[in-house]
Amino acid sequence: MVLMSVEKRRSIMLIGGIFIGIIVITICYVQSCDAHAGVLLARLTQQETQRSEFDLDFAYNLGMPSPFTQLLKTDIYDPYTRIPGWAPSRVHIYTRAGMLFAAITLPDKADLPENLHIRPRVRQQKLIYRRHPDGLRHPLRHIQLTYELYYKHYPKPVAVIRQLLELDVMMHTADYIPQEETQVEPEYAGMTVSMYQTSWRGELPTKIDAEPVPASMLRIVYALAAIENKQQADAAAVTLVNFAEQLVRFESYPISPWPENWGNFAEDARAAARLLTPTLMYLQEHECFHSAALASFINSSSFEIIFGTRFSENIPTQGVSFPLQRANDHSCSSRPD
Repeated sequence: MVLMSVEKRRSIMLIGGIFIGIIVITICYVQSCDAHAGVLLARLTQQETQRSEFDLDFAYNLGMPSPFTQLLKTDIYDPYTRIPGWAPSRVHIYTRAGMLFAAITLPDKADLPENLHIRPRVRQQKLIYRRHPDGLRHPLRHIQLTYELYYKHYPKPVAVIRQLLELDVMMHTADYIPQEETQVEPEYAGMTVSMYQTSWRGELPTKIDAEPVPASMLRIVYALAAIENKQQADAAAVTLVNFAEQLVRFESYPISPWPENWGNFAEDARAAARLLTPTLMYLQEHECFHSAALASFINSSSFEIIFGTRFSENIPTQGVSFPLQRANDHSCSSRPD
């Protein structure tokens, strides 16, 4: 028998210890992954990691459409095989250590028809950036929830429920957003597409959480804040003019000064105007991106009715460089706080 030297034994013990340590770490990591059962969706940006952890846990009801639900179905799908009105799937989307995870728990089998089983999927569809009223460009993550419905002994899904969420990790918000009928993966080609629009039910921490009138005010604020070039300015102006004209029809007391003209929503109008002020300064600094249409909207009577202020009425013609000037009697400093 050949005896090992002391140095050799120590080397083998050291290697063995390292190997065991790796195994232990691996086991712990796997157990950790199993514990939260999450699918890795994406790595967070530096902006997102600077905020506190995001944690969203809500019940997504498979038995009733949510806002902007897309249903795909095949010819063999039996519409009478309906999921009961209350069949909650738990959706958990959260951040950990600079990464975004998601986990889906299906409804109890008792809540589903006997001949139906479901396979859930979740993925990040895309990452976009949009400027917000705080002046920052927020990373916005579009998360696709997919529930494939199968009949027993049939290998392909007979129907698919799809829902698109927009996550703002920086603001800790989540919103249902529309998806086009043409936005269908090739694997579902040939299925009939139906879109469902229902009212908001309060299960998500939405970015705009308010009654219809103040929510409409905030939508204008966010739409103006998102503008970063002339093309966006021209396009937004067309939509916002019509939107604002519809909104002012809900003005409570047209003969009263702003914000009392909005009655019970006076404080909401005041808050929306304060939130809008940095964006108006931003647009003034960029000369409304030389969009006469946008400048005209900001100087419109509808804009003044909603936000209590407007720029001067000297609107330049298309294509002329111009700084917007505040009307003296409607300056930011004169707006009530």
